[in-house]
Amino acid sequence: EEIQSAVNMKMSESWRLFGGIRYDMHNSFVVNNTVGLGFDNDSFSASLAYTEDTDRALTKSRDTRVYTDRVVYFRFGLRTLGDGSVSNSLMR
Repeated sequence: EEIQSAVNMKMSESWRLFGGIRYDMHNSFVVNNTVGLGFDNDSFSASLAYTEDTDRALTKSRDTRVYTDRVVYFRFGLRTLGDGSVSNSLMR
């Protein structure tokens, strides 16, 4: 019982802004949200994105704990050779 939406907005010939959200309607909280900036041309594409994934869990005492994982992604692609990505969790 979730709803999700995404947007990809072209800011200029090569630059785009994108984002998305996923919402748990049953438990009334945001499960995932993403925002990022991308660059695309005929030779390559690159994007930088920030994502938060949230999870809820019940403890033994029946309390609800919320865990949020924050990740930064960098993706780079060469149109004729392939692509790759690097990510780093900001959670400690």
